[in-house]
Amino acid sequence: MIDLLGVQPEVKEYIQVQAKLNAGDTAVVVKTPVVTPEPTAAIWSYLVNFELQTAAGEILPFTGNVASSIADDSSAGTAATSDETPAVVMGKGSVTISGDAAAWLDTDVATLTVTYTNAFAVAKTDTFTVTFTA
Repeated sequence: MIDLLGVQPEVKEYIQVQAKLNAGDTAVVVKTPVVTPEPTAAIWSYLVNFELQTAAGEILPFTGNVASSIADDSSAGTAATSDETPAVVMGKGSVTISGDAAAWLDTDVATLTVTYTNAFAVAKTDTFTVTFTA
């Protein structure tokens, strides 16, 4: 890839992964497993961890912000994100998805989408879902 003779291995790895980031080799990977809680009328929330990775699973040395959005199909409850532009530090970030105190019924779903738009204006996304299951 890049000839970096004499460069410390960790610096060489950082430069090579940075080159992949610059080339658009990016993906958002939600690390928190999806959840299937029982229906509730109580307030609920989940911390969702995510990473920006290369196709090979290397964590990208990106520090900045990504976007997060919420969708839900509850007839009574409303889901929200703690931050519509959560921070990412060296490829890692987190955001909280929550729901209000309302009737979250069997099969109601709330979905958090995390989006990173790379330097080529290509949006990369991954999702986390909360599916209420009796």
